[in-house]
Amino acid sequence: MKVMAVGDIHGEFGLLNTFIDKEQPDVIFQCGDNAYYWSGDKDSNRGKIKPQNTKVYLVPGNHENWDITESVVGRHGKSPVEVEPNIFICFVGSTIEIKGKTILFVGGADSIDKANRIWKKSWWDQEILKYEDFKYIEENVKKADIVISHTCPEYFGHTNFAFTDKINDPSRQILNMVYDLFHPTLWCYGHWHSYREGKYENTNWIGLNMITDQDYFRYLVI
Repeated sequence: MKVMAVGDIHGEFGLLNTFIDKEQPDVIFQCGDNAYYWSGDKDSNRGKIKPQNTKVYLVPGNHENWDITESVVGRHGKSPVEVEPNIFICFVGSTIEIKGKTILFVGGADSIDKANRIWKKSWWDQEILKYEDFKYIEENVKKADIVISHTCPEYFGHTNFAFTDKINDPSRQILNMVYDLFHPTLWCYGHWHSYREGKYENTNWIGLNMITDQDYFRYLVI
């Protein structure tokens, strides 16, 4: 099975389609800021992703319309929701199983450019992970071998000084708690717009670039 993680796409659905055409993966885990729900119309991007036979799992980031996302699929749920054939929106705390491994999805992060955006039109309060999100995960998820998120736990650090404002995101503290709960073997995220790989304790982590740059995807061994 060919499983791949892909970083932020920011509505560049054509580039995602080109990637699918070239790589023909069985599964894509897209690590947030996909902008599938962005404008005031929930169907505005319907049909723009051409998944073919690839199952595409979209994790909400911070540059998503959280009002639409939550009105269509809610915030928490045990399984991702298929909104088009082979296109899934991943609740905070949703999971899937592949080859006996549990993959946990935890989207969300704080927007650092709120001063240039409009509340409820281009940024939303719900984008930030809260303690209630952790409690849902704690009460409903038994294990997580792999975590797919938008930002990363504070434990992983980060050295992209172009985005130092992302360091103090309270979402990262929630992800620390998720880490402590499961100690997954692999963690993939986007958000920082720079490629990084590292290891924290026994967890290998991968931070992916944007789809417009190099190092925006990685094969995952499951």
